[in-house]
Amino acid sequence: MHKASMVRREGGYRASAASTTGPEPCALIVATIRGRIRVATDGARRWMESHFTEWTAQRAYLPPELQQLIHRHRRRGSISHRRIITCHGTMFTITVVLVEGLVLLVPQRASDAGQLPRLTSRQTEILSWVAEGKQNDEIAKILLISPRTVQHHLERVYEKLGVDNRTAAARTLLTVRQQAEAI
Repeated sequence: MHKASMVRREGGYRASAASTTGPEPCALIVATIRGRIRVATDGARRWMESHFTEWTAQRAYLPPELQQLIHRHRRRGSISHRRIITCHGTMFTITVVLVEGLVLLVPQRASDAGQLPRLTSRQTEILSWVAEGKQNDEIAKILLISPRTVQHHLERVYEKLGVDNRTAAARTLLTVRQQAEAI
C-alpha cells in the first residue's frame, strides 16, 4: 500500500508517495500535453533523473524523449497506449493515458510489466523469424501467407513495441529474451 500526499513546489504540485509495505514507491507522472510536469511521485523523478541524460528533478518539463512519446501518442489519436523504451540498456514499459488535456505516464521495468506488450501468436511468430534475419518474402513462404500480410503483422508489432523498424523490433525481442535467460 502507498500513501500519497501533495507537496506544493515551484511550478506546480509534487506527489510524494511513501511506501508502507514495499521497498519502492510507484512511479507516476501527470503532465500537460506539452510536457509540463503537474505531478510526479518521488519514484518517477528518480527514474527520470537516472535514465534520461541532462534531466534533473528541478526541471518543470518532461525529458525530450518522453515529450516525443506523448507527441507520437497524440498523433495516433488513441486514449491509452503502452510503449516499450530502452534507457541505458534497461527496457521499460510506459503506459500513456490521455485524460482531459493531461497525460498520465506510468513507467515500469519491462520485467515488472510482463516484458513485451501482448502480441498475438502470429505476431510473435513473425517477429521471431525477423529476429532470425528472415525477410518478409521468406517469412511469407514459411508461413504460407502473403508478404503483404507479413508486413501488416509487422506494422502492428512496431506499434505495440513503440519502434519504427524491423531492426529495432528484433533488438527488443532479443533483449527481452536475454533478460529472461539472466533471471
